[in-house]
Amino acid sequence: PVLSGPRGKTYAFKGNYVWTVTDSGLGPLFQVSALWEGLPGNLDAAVYSPRTQWIHFFKGNRTNLQCVT
Repeated sequence: PVLSGPRGKTYAFKGNYVWTVTDSGLGPLFQVSALWEGLPGNLDAAVYSPRTQWIHFFKGNRTNLQCVT
């Protein structure tokens, strides 16, 4: 999945890893759980709501909510 997230950042997810994406290319590689504690890898989708400032992560039939400040 690819997420257009808070503060104009774009994130690309693959397996247990996430990268930031800029006009210059991929940023550093992180484990998903290193950026969002307790969040599993291998996500199916992620959606950011600018109105609520929440990112909704989906995996299988589970939804994990993560607050972004």
